[in-house]
Amino acid sequence: MKWTVKHKLLGTFVVVLVAMTVLGYLGLANIKTLRDNGKDVANDWLLGVETINSVKIGTSEFLNNHYQSLLQSDAAAKKKFEDQKEALIPEIEKNVQNYERTVSDSEDRNNYNQLRSAWDRFAKDFDIVTNKPQSAEAKAANQDIANAFATMQKMTDTMIAFNHNGSLRSVQDSESLYKKSMSAVFYLGVGFVLLLIAIAWVLIRNITIPLKAATFALHQIAAGNLSIERIQIKRKDEFGELLVSVNGTVQHLRHSVQQMQDSAGMVASSAEQLNASSDQNAGAAQQVAHAISEVAANSERQATTAGECDRVIEEMADGVQRIAETTSEVADLSAHAASSAREGAVRIREASGKISSLYQAIEEAGAKVRQLESQSHQIGEISGLIGEIAAQTHLLALNAAIEAARAGEHGSGFAVVAGEVRKLATQTDESVRGIGDLIATIRQHMGHAAEMMQSGLAEVQEGVEAVTEAERAFEVIVGASADVSSRVQEAAAAAEQLAASSEEVAASVANMGHMATRTASMSQQVAASTEEQLASSEEIAASSLMLSKVAEELQEMVKTFKL
Repeated sequence: MKWTVKHKLLGTFVVVLVAMTVLGYLGLANIKTLRDNGKDVANDWLLGVETINSVKIGTSEFLNNHYQSLLQSDAAAKKKFEDQKEALIPEIEKNVQNYERTVSDSEDRNNYNQLRSAWDRFAKDFDIVTNKPQSAEAKAANQDIANAFATMQKMTDTMIAFNHNGSLRSVQDSESLYKKSMSAVFYLGVGFVLLLIAIAWVLIRNITIPLKAATFALHQIAAGNLSIERIQIKRKDEFGELLVSVNGTVQHLRHSVQQMQDSAGMVASSAEQLNASSDQNAGAAQQVAHAISEVAANSERQATTAGECDRVIEEMADGVQRIAETTSEVADLSAHAASSAREGAVRIREASGKISSLYQAIEEAGAKVRQLESQSHQIGEISGLIGEIAAQTHLLALNAAIEAARAGEHGSGFAVVAGEVRKLATQTDESVRGIGDLIATIRQHMGHAAEMMQSGLAEVQEGVEAVTEAERAFEVIVGASADVSSRVQEAAAAAEQLAASSEEVAASVANMGHMATRTASMSQQVAASTEEQLASSEEIAASSLMLSKVAEELQEMVKTFKL
């Protein structure tokens, strides 16, 4: 059977009840014996003394009236004494019969039989004297009456002394029983008190030790110290369940805080990677902008050269040579621009992939934060359960104090136990409130972190869209660069043809001017796209900085816990 606190308290109360029952039984048994002794004194000894005294007084009055009647010469006076004698006979007979009901032992029975025999002779002789006063039998009867009276006087004195001694023995027995009862009650009471003190001491230790362990653990949790050792549990009562709950709470909190630390580290690492990718993307965008600027400048120079070729035909040879050189440079620059554009596209795709990874990381971090928030709710529920246990413990202590008060001085030990339990329940309730406040603070920080995660998610989504647009622009740039490279190659071929044929110079120069104008226009478009990419990279960098700040705040918050 599971030996719970309820069973322990009930067992203690049963011990107290048994002790009180034993003491009460002994007291009632001794009181009954004293009452029986009192009844013996009142109903046997005192009644016997009273009855035998009545017999003695009655016989004395009878004999006195008898002698008075003999001495009287007046018939009326003589008749008066005779009537008084006649009235005393039934009374004496009644008292003799009543005494028989108080006979207690063989000695008393022997005394009674002698008294009865003497009275019977007395009554018989009196009848002879009354009915035959002048006969010889009457004279012998008078003598026998005197002898019977003497015997009755002797026996009544003996029986009075016997009843008096019996009453004294009953009183002495009662006094002895009273002293024995007081001694037995005293020693049993002392033994029961010592037993109850030992039980109370064991019960106090049985209750206070787990409560102190739970209170210490809760204080450490409230202080943010989750590195406390697991409480060793060797009991299966309510306090054992409480310690199991405390161990589970510490383990759950430790696991949750560890997850928070890991998530914060992952968020910080992802933010650093995002920041580095943003810096790389910005550098690539700047390189692309520089290359496009060079392409635009070369295109403008090419257009200027074409104009000079139109105006100065006589310098065609020199112009063709310069065009050839310029075309070669443009080809190199176009190839470089195409290569830079392709590299920029690759960087953009890498940035897009990293931003997508960052988006997933932030989503996972948000899920972790929501999980932590849910776990904090569970911790709050566990804390509420501990508060309910503390309230039940407080109520149990109050009931114990009430029962101890009912038990009087025998329940003083339980009053101390109840006070200690109520004090520990109050401390447990205060610790639970501290945990509740800490959990509320953690929930608030988690809510703030979730909001910032959601904001970072939106900004990362915008960065993804901006990078996607930049990727499309770079695809256009790559296509345009390829087109420019092809056009430049055509211009080079045209320059060679100019060297071979002057008729084609004008057409080639016009074509080259058209291509230069188109190249400048496309270069402006590429520059605009590059500026947009640079702006997107700056936004991504700002988002990554904000994410890093959130990660640092989260790390600072979880540093308050010691694992």
